[in-house]
Amino acid sequence: MHKVVVEQVQENLKQRALSLFKTGKVLIVGSAGSGKLPHYQTYFPAGAIGLDIDEPAKPDVLGDALYLPFKDESMPFVHCEALLEHVPEPHRVVNEVYRVLKTGGTAFFYVPFLYPYHESPDDYFRFTKSGMAYLCRHFSHIQIQAADDGYAGVAMRFLGGFTSPIGTLLSKLIRYPAWWCIALAYSSIRLLQGRKPELARVRQHFFFENCSGFNVLVKK
Repeated sequence: MHKVVVEQVQENLKQRALSLFKTGKVLIVGSAGSGKLPHYQTYFPAGAIGLDIDEPAKPDVLGDALYLPFKDESMPFVHCEALLEHVPEPHRVVNEVYRVLKTGGTAFFYVPFLYPYHESPDDYFRFTKSGMAYLCRHFSHIQIQAADDGYAGVAMRFLGGFTSPIGTLLSKLIRYPAWWCIALAYSSIRLLQGRKPELARVRQHFFFENCSGFNVLVKK
């Protein structure tokens, strides 16, 4: 199920990136995590500059997201995926993105909400819709969307908070059958909701309460 959620989030990110960043080079803040730079290069046809603090990952630019080594208003596009939870002062990263972004430029953040703990090397925060709106309040335009359909977040909470400890004690006999049951229910619910358009408002509310994370699009 974790793989299903990650694949769904990444596909949403891919489609968003391809639609936004066609005309100019993109600064990718935190590009080295999980070997993401090659993954990103396929998304940005005009080119990408990867910045990361991890020297062994060999980013294009070695630097700290808290102190971006770029001039004010020098970047037309900035992309920051799954980074803010790993820094102790995420508001400073957002402020740095604002500083280097050109007036009229676009920045994109993906942040986790209902998502398991994952060190890289540390994991400090989770973010709500209201929290991201506050962090990005200096931008002229803010658009926040659920990164998945909400059922994925429910499944991940169940698997991470209930079956994982039991699975540790009772081997994998309980954990993996639970994964398959939730995956089946998850797929069935997605199919059902697609056939019931009158549930749109209910679904939207459910998305924001139970999604694994948020896609945040801002303009300066």
